Amino acid sequence: MSQLSAKQWSILLVDEDVCNGQRIEEVFANTPYDLCAVHSCEEAIQIIRAFGWPHLIVAERNFRNGMDGLQFSQFVRDLSDVPIIMLSERIPTKWIAQAIDDFADDYMIKPVDPEMLLSRIRRVLRRIDFVSQAVPAYNGRFAPNYPT
Repeated sequence: MSQLSAKQWSILLVDEDVCNGQRIEEVFANTPYDLCAVHSCEEAIQIIRAFGWPHLIVAERNFRNGMDGLQFSQFVRDLSDVPIIMLSERIPTKWIAQAIDDFADDYMIKPVDPEMLLSRIRRVLRRIDFVSQAVPAYNGRFAPNYPT
């Protein structure tokens, strides 16, 4: 992730579905968002350790190997207030409600329309921008770099 200008936000996309990630990256190419797409939760943690917290995380709920999206999101929530938008295949509504109650700021069912995802991201980032303007000490980051 690059150094952010005043109009640029960093977004970490964690989705093992490479095709979905590529579709989303294409839509984000002409936006003020600095999108970093990774394909595992472990890779996402490495990115956070190297570059610090993004402004927003979009994470797949289910992974076939390694840490799953719920574990990753709980890991993030234990250390940071970074907003999280969860993605998953169709699952029971009670599981979605539980994820939103526990740590997710929003939840979308796959396949995700990239334009709709962009709209939800804009909505979450507007809230962040409002908070950053309302709190003078806010420095544009949610937490210091992840401890090594």
